[in-house]
Amino acid sequence: MMKRWLSVVGITALAVMAVAGTWRFSQQDHVPAAAQATGTPASGESPVHAGTQSRIPPGSVTSRLSKVVPNGGKTFSLETEVPRFDGPAKAYVEALLPSARAGDAAATYAIYLRVRSCKLALRTLDEAELALARKSGQEAQVLSAQALELDQCATLIASAGLFDERWLASAAEQGALEARLIYATNPAEILGESRQMLAAPERVIAYRAQSMAYLQGAVAQGSLDALAIMSAAYENGIITRQDPIAAYAYAAALVRANPSPAIADLELLPRQKLTAEQLRQGRAMAERIYRDCCISFGESAK
Repeated sequence: MMKRWLSVVGITALAVMAVAGTWRFSQQDHVPAAAQATGTPASGESPVHAGTQSRIPPGSVTSRLSKVVPNGGKTFSLETEVPRFDGPAKAYVEALLPSARAGDAAATYAIYLRVRSCKLALRTLDEAELALARKSGQEAQVLSAQALELDQCATLIASAGLFDERWLASAAEQGALEARLIYATNPAEILGESRQMLAAPERVIAYRAQSMAYLQGAVAQGSLDALAIMSAAYENGIITRQDPIAAYAYAAALVRANPSPAIADLELLPRQKLTAEQLRQGRAMAERIYRDCCISFGESAK
C-alpha cells in the first residue's frame, strides 16, 4: 500500500474544516486524523506505540504512524499517515481501552481517531459535497464508503459512554503531541458549538490557557508545527490575544529554522502589517524564540 503522509499542521487545518462542515468524509485521502489502523488489534497487541519518542523530549509521545522528521538543531516536524480503518469500530476501541485507561497517550489518541471517523460518517453530506463527488465521478464510491463506515461504527455509536468521551482532551493530557497540536486548533472539538461556548465562558478561558500552554511546550521542544500554529494564533486572535508582532516573530523563527521554499513567504503577510518600530521588536522577539525552540545545547545561532 502506498503511504500518504501529511504534516500535523495540515492535519489540524483539515480538522478545523471538518468542524466547519466542509469536510468530505468519503475521500479516504482526507480523513481528519493522524494515524492509520486496519482491523482489530491482535490479542495483547496495540496498533500504536511511541516508536519515535527518542526524538521527542520526555513528556510527549507520538502515535505509531507519526514520523518525526529531524530538521537540524533540536527542531523537527511530524508527518502523519492518513488513517484507513477497516473492521468493527467498537472492537477496535475496546482492544485499546485498557492501555488508554492506564495512561497510554498513543492508545488514547488512536481511540480518538477512530471515534472521530465515526462521527464524521454521521454527517449528512450537503449538496455541494455531493456535487463535487459527482463531478469527479465518485458519488457512488463516496456514498458507499459512508454507508460502510456507518455499519462498522453502529455498535460504537450506540455505546454513548465510549462514543461521547473526551478522547482528544485525554490524549493531550496524557502527552500525545499530535493531540496537543490538534487540541489547540480545534476549539469546537473541546468546547462544542458557539452557543455552548457562550454558556460557559470559564471553559473558554481555561481552553485558551491550556492551548497556549500546549503550544508553548511544543515550541520549546523544537516543534516546527507548533511554531506555525503559534504564528496563526497571534494572527487570528482566537486562542490568545491578537498580536501582529508575535505573529510575525513566530513566523520569522519558523522560516529561519526551516528555510524551505515552500514556507519562505510565510512571514511576509504579518510583516506587512508592522511599523518600522514594530518590525524591530518582532525581529528581537523572533531571535529569542529561535534560541529557545531551535538550537541544541552548545550550538551557536546561525
